Amino acid sequence: MSGWWTSLNMRERGLIGLAIALTTGVLLWQAVLAPTLRTKANAQADLQEASQTLDQVLEGYSRKRFSGDLVSAPLPGQVILSADAFRGAVTRDAADKGLSISRLQGDDGRSFSLVFERVQPQQFFFWLQGVESNFGGRVTRLTVEQVGDGAVRVSVDLEQAIS
Repeated sequence: MSGWWTSLNMRERGLIGLAIALTTGVLLWQAVLAPTLRTKANAQADLQEASQTLDQVLEGYSRKRFSGDLVSAPLPGQVILSADAFRGAVTRDAADKGLSISRLQGDDGRSFSLVFERVQPQQFFFWLQGVESNFGGRVTRLTVEQVGDGAVRVSVDLEQAIS
């Protein structure tokens, strides 16, 4: 192989070197750069879609809450719990749904605050709907902040609407 290379004149060596460089560049573009750029564009589109969905859910929830359409009477299958049992049921249900509670506060027996650091909005609102329909919980304050990768930081104050 070495003999073959040395037998080539400078022009041929340059052309072969250029061909190798161009082939390496094309392979690098096709195997690394193009898929990376496509993945980034898809992730940005998914994040935008999730953000719009979250805005729509929050707007609909606020509208229902403002109009008084949220149910506060016991529904079939809804259990009336003591304050401690309500808090325990809500936190247990969050854990069952795969939500990790970062902070739990509240000592007045009627309401308490939960903070979730990095959760998926769809998962959180699914859990929250279950808290309202299954345990008679009512949201008194809700703060949602986007933290990246489609995840959000949520602070929610809950109280038992049925006592």
